[in-house]
Amino acid sequence: MKNESNVIGTVKFDEIPTAVVCPDVQTRFGVLQTSPTKKCFSNSIYANLGKYLLMAVFLSSIFIATSCGEDEKDTPFTLLTGPVWVSDSLLVNGLDASGVGQPLANFRGEARFLQDGTGIFAGFTGTWRFAQNDTRLIIESPDFPIPITTQVVELSRADLKISTEVPNPLLPGTNMRIRMTFKSRW
Repeated sequence: MKNESNVIGTVKFDEIPTAVVCPDVQTRFGVLQTSPTKKCFSNSIYANLGKYLLMAVFLSSIFIATSCGEDEKDTPFTLLTGPVWVSDSLLVNGLDASGVGQPLANFRGEARFLQDGTGIFAGFTGTWRFAQNDTRLIIESPDFPIPITTQVVELSRADLKISTEVPNPLLPGTNMRIRMTFKSRW
């Protein structure tokens, strides 16, 4: 009697002349591949499984990366309302006007534009809104004699720069050119 370890089902291994031995399958599962048309089919699945898995991970990461970018698209509204803005420079007619007794001293500090259209602007509270396709920012407060309409010079994740002209209370008939820059603190 031959060694019974060579038996697959009811067919003896030694009697199948076209049998193909797949060493990986044999050592992993204790089974021999015997079909000449399916030469090491199990091995090719395992050999290609890594490729398919790598491709699936790669395609998934591309999908996630592109879909996240669309959801978090920066708009003027989200850029303005996201961070706290800290004053960087406050200029009147090109000169620093943020010191004690200067026209923009009360604007020194932090500005916060809330999503409901209200805000805290250094020492003032009030409302804000965009105008003219988000190129103008209008700020109103009971503390201001008139609404302040500013031109948005730059609005990014890092910087807010606005400029405006307002009547000069010390020299009637003249205007003060105001330029305010802020840095974001997310």
